[in-house]
Amino acid sequence: MTEQFILAPASIPQEQFLASDSTITLYSGSAGAGKTFAIIISLVKYALKKNSTIAVFRRTSTQLRQNGGIWQETCQVFKRMFGKEVIIRNRDLEIYLPATNSTIKMSHLQHLSDVSNHLGAQYSYIVFDEAVLFPFEEMILPLMGRLRSANTDYVPRMAWCTNPMYNHGIYHWIKDF
Repeated sequence: MTEQFILAPASIPQEQFLASDSTITLYSGSAGAGKTFAIIISLVKYALKKNSTIAVFRRTSTQLRQNGGIWQETCQVFKRMFGKEVIIRNRDLEIYLPATNSTIKMSHLQHLSDVSNHLGAQYSYIVFDEAVLFPFEEMILPLMGRLRSANTDYVPRMAWCTNPMYNHGIYHWIKDF
């Protein structure tokens, strides 16, 4: 008998994040607030949509690959949910779902020059995990222009998931809300 696997938000903030239909959604909270789990659920949500091109950014590849980090946790969820129907390329930090022709690519933006590796790309969903670790005007804003895809049936979106930081560029975008 196979154990049933249920993937669902574990808190109201996670539900709100996942229900957002904004072009840019901010999920802020302290360590342990469930931001990474919410990101993983959102990756499943968008990977189930046809032709999604998803990019998840952390500042360093070490942060992506560390034990219990977002790459390891995402792979576990996708293997459990999709079994042999998912292709996981560990070397490339890439997950591909053939059934929907959707790709998730995890990448680092350690140096300002790393942004140029993505300037020709089209992404239907971009996630900045720990967004305040990225210089706002040099890394986040340029990648907003990569939010475009003619092959999806949804408006491209971006998520900023982070711990609060009041001297970061994100704060100036949200302080009046």
